[in-house]
Amino acid sequence: MANTQRNAEKERHWRQVIGRHASSGLSVREFCQRERLTESAFYAWRRTIGERDGETTEAPSFVPMVVTD
Repeated sequence: MANTQRNAEKERHWRQVIGRHASSGLSVREFCQRERLTESAFYAWRRTIGERDGETTEAPSFVPMVVTD
């Protein structure tokens, strides 16, 4: 079973890491190498924080379309 308890300090750390990456101009791989982070942890935390903030990382599977003359 997954750990569902939140660690506020760990989340705050990863939010800062993700913010630094966003402003770094580096690819995830380059950034993680410089910061000595694993890419898998970076991607997992980015997804987790996105979900917590209500963001979606997937494109919608259905988009309504209106056809006009």
